[in-house]
Amino acid sequence: MGSKRKTYELLISIDPGKHEAGSAVFWDGTLVGVAFSGKTGDPYAEADVGPPEVCTGLDLAGKTLAQLEAPAATKALLDAESEHGVEGFNFKLTVAYERMEARSSKRSAHRNLTELSEMAGVFIGRIANTNFDDYFLSRVSRAVVDYSGKVVPTLPSRWTGKLSKSQHQSRTMGSLTDAERELVGEAGYADNSEVIDAIGIGLYRLGRV
Repeated sequence: MGSKRKTYELLISIDPGKHEAGSAVFWDGTLVGVAFSGKTGDPYAEADVGPPEVCTGLDLAGKTLAQLEAPAATKALLDAESEHGVEGFNFKLTVAYERMEARSSKRSAHRNLTELSEMAGVFIGRIANTNFDDYFLSRVSRAVVDYSGKVVPTLPSRWTGKLSKSQHQSRTMGSLTDAERELVGEAGYADNSEVIDAIGIGLYRLGRV
């Protein structure tokens, strides 16, 4: 009998926003990539191709997927092949996103929720329709041929608790390893609120905060 194939989790977490949004990529519980989409410096997000939330969702999804080819994710993938090269390995995809709660009965509040939901929907749709064989099988010989996926909404009141924004973002950064903090810093997002929140959502999902 052959040994059981190891299953790794590829967790992508997102803090949605109409004009600015952040994401984080975790491989088997370790942060391996971060991405940000915002109006400044993102020509695609500013292009006249639809509502801002749609542009931001597509832009962030593309940048997030690009993180799978970044050094940290590539090293994790090659390490997995080295450890499980004989029997190969599988992976499961989880997308965790912040599902906003209406804090007011005003129409504007509900409109904002709709826009954030649209942005998250565009992002999730792009990720879900990705052929991950392009990212894995092209680089390792015995990578994933079977994978499952799920989408997990996370309410702010659950993952932040009663902490203020500065408190829960400080907790998030303090929960990272030195290598993970270095990755965020080198990407230029150590003070980026959206990216830090995306990381926090991922850490909450992983039970690390």
